[in-house]
Amino acid sequence: MKLRMIVWLVGLGLFGALAACGNFPTPPPGLGATPASAPRATPAGTITISVTPVPANVVATRAAGLPGKFVFARGNGTILIQDATGANLRPLVASNGDTLAEFPAFSPDGKQVAYSYNYFDKDGNVVQDLHVINTDGSNPHSVAVPDQVKITYSFPAWSPDGKDIFFTQAYAIPPSSEYAEIDRVSANGGALKTVLKDARLAAISPDGKKIAFRRFDFKIFASSLWIANIDGTGEKQLVDQETFFDIFAARFSPDSTSLVFAGSGEPKKKLPGIALMPAPANDGNCAIGVGALCLVERADAHGLPSDLWLVNLDGTQFERVTHVGSDSPYPAWSADGTRIAFLSEIGTFLVDRQNKTFSQVTSDGGYGGFDWYSK
Repeated sequence: MKLRMIVWLVGLGLFGALAACGNFPTPPPGLGATPASAPRATPAGTITISVTPVPANVVATRAAGLPGKFVFARGNGTILIQDATGANLRPLVASNGDTLAEFPAFSPDGKQVAYSYNYFDKDGNVVQDLHVINTDGSNPHSVAVPDQVKITYSFPAWSPDGKDIFFTQAYAIPPSSEYAEIDRVSANGGALKTVLKDARLAAISPDGKKIAFRRFDFKIFASSLWIANIDGTGEKQLVDQETFFDIFAARFSPDSTSLVFAGSGEPKKKLPGIALMPAPANDGNCAIGVGALCLVERADAHGLPSDLWLVNLDGTQFERVTHVGSDSPYPAWSADGTRIAFLSEIGTFLVDRQNKTFSQVTSDGGYGGFDWYSK
């Protein structure tokens, strides 16, 4: 059981913190046999949300006209794909109960999805490799397989020309640390090339010039956000490890001038140029809110809530995008840069940056990665 959990946590920078505490959370649904009557497993850091459902006709009206497709991990081992309007929801990668697919990413032409895939080999070892599948569900195949079972491949990100995939290679270093690097492999498979060491969660700028990545300090269990040239040179820190409890899911804007990212907890220091959004006016039980409006109430919090933030590429200008209060709100930009969608456990939400509006656009939620192909 612990081996399965180590695979799940490696790359997130959580293994060291949990090992130090001697506390491993319940594995996500889809790993191992779980009686049908058992409670749904909830990953560490997840916020369980109690919600008054938005009427289906309201959600459909808000989503009408949204272009392209969403792809996301349900959290039970499956990856789903649907029209951005909420229509045509279907499994893209199914789980047989002993597999886990997560962190999906559309290829630049929208015809393929790369993802991380956990399964058992013939000897009963857990393998986590890098897979690609066509968006019609055909031709699922590995493009990179670790040569040791302790190594995991996760968090794929495509190069803008679709020829290569960047990803995180990681393995645990007992008792409380982890090695991680960002590698690059051809989308057709082949030899790996190391791009950055001590780095995780690559994001590639649409102009192909920059890479954003996360570093995790196992001494204080905190993360920082960095950028570098696409070849790994010229590293620059944008957000230091003392600002947020955690930083993850950075995505470049379509014009390659800024990054949206998820930051856990309130910032511990003043951020330059930040346009503060007033916190939701309630009793502290708001899980998703904009301004003084609480849209979703939180029931039980298992970790710090996360918000979406923007930062330019020299770190001199920040903006708070949402008061989200949800675990792992993976963001994705529209192709024209006017909107940011993100996945919640209760559905997909949309921030319209031009009209300054916020709305729920699907009722199909999950955790474990999200992407939007909107061209």
